[in-house]
Amino acid sequence: MTEKEKFKNYLVFQSFFPLFFLLFVKHFQLDFVYYVRLFFENIIHGNWFAFYLATTNPFYGDVVVCIECLLWMIISIIVYLAYKQSYETGNFESDGKKVKIIEKKYDSGASYLMTFVLPLMLDNLSTINGMVTFYVMVAFVYVLVCNTNLFYANPVLVFLNYKVALFSEIECEKTFIGLFKGSIDENKIVKLKSISDDVFFIANDL
Repeated sequence: MTEKEKFKNYLVFQSFFPLFFLLFVKHFQLDFVYYVRLFFENIIHGNWFAFYLATTNPFYGDVVVCIECLLWMIISIIVYLAYKQSYETGNFESDGKKVKIIEKKYDSGASYLMTFVLPLMLDNLSTINGMVTFYVMVAFVYVLVCNTNLFYANPVLVFLNYKVALFSEIECEKTFIGLFKGSIDENKIVKLKSISDDVFFIANDL
């Protein structure tokens, strides 16, 4: 897997952060902190019967969901911090070209949330069947987003003040999707960082 493919997969992985955050809020109860602490205290003292008590607890499914959501969110944050420079300034290239904006896609993040995130919120994750179904659906959406380049609508990038637009190179009329912060001055040369075919981070080359 190339560095560009890895970065694309990280962006897709990160795009599910809002889903797992909302699921965490939906399932979390303060009592879970007490149950988890009690479980580990019993394990530390050699009381292996705690495993049976945990799995028969009526809150077991919700606790597992919260732990999974927390892990996904932590990994997403670590990925963002590890690749923050790539978002901002890393590996941009400039070949002296200018571009023009053909179509603004500023609502793409909201569309992504409504299409891929909120429907998955309806699944019942408190049962094994529900959890298996949920992760199968997440896998399907993950592959779909990767194969169709819909990752550019990543809602996390919207929260980070990125915008999306369809650009065209002035000289050859080649079009591509560009993600950028602030605004793009069409009268100035731009620099690009490729994420996948026809999808780039873009900024003016100061």
